[in-house]
Amino acid sequence: MKTIPEQIICADNMRSFCYTNAHLVTRARGILLTLHGRGDPGTLSDSPWAELLAEKGIVQIFPYYDPWAWLNRSAVNLCDALIGVICSRFGLGEEPLLVCEGGSMGGLSALLYPIVGRYKPAAAAANCPACDLVYHYSARPDLPRYFVCAYGGGEETDVEAVMKAHSPMHRLEELPDIPILLVHGLADPMIAAGPNSETFARRVNERGGRAVYIPVEGMGHCNMPEETAKKYNDYILSFFA
Repeated sequence: MKTIPEQIICADNMRSFCYTNAHLVTRARGILLTLHGRGDPGTLSDSPWAELLAEKGIVQIFPYYDPWAWLNRSAVNLCDALIGVICSRFGLGEEPLLVCEGGSMGGLSALLYPIVGRYKPAAAAANCPACDLVYHYSARPDLPRYFVCAYGGGEETDVEAVMKAHSPMHRLEELPDIPILLVHGLADPMIAAGPNSETFARRVNERGGRAVYIPVEGMGHCNMPEETAKKYNDYILSFFA
């Protein structure tokens, strides 16, 4: 049976549920799934980055899921449905060339989607991600309420089990063997680099994975310097070359 988003979303109305540059793309080569973190992005319009992606045949999808979703089941279903619409529209089949990326809790989502999503990406990139939800849950006093909003509406279950189920750090055995880029500011006041990106990259590579970690001196939360942002964007584009 189709999920609720799959029953509602189609090519004609999908821009009510996400930003996409699909209207700028003539012939699609693949999909960039950009996952946002805490906060409501509003309704986005075309950016120079989206236009560049379109020129290269890359369809960007920026889902408008709940701002406190933390890639809960509702957010996963929305992403799956949106990707499915683009695949149908451009004839990309059931296994499209897909890259996931995002910052902050969107970074967590970009690392988690390869495990829980219907479509398996070729790579993932994350900017200042929360990789260890068990650690991050108690890192700030505001975080428990986000957790309750994200996961409190499901079945009654153990809190730690829910955190581990949505924590990339605790699901490494299920992570597909894909290249991963992690950028993290060493002056990030919101999500600490050491217990998140640094530790995650090390553990991925200890298991024989392919994680690249770029720590950036003086960088705060997600505000990449120009040189670092170029490396990040070039990494994404490299998979569609």
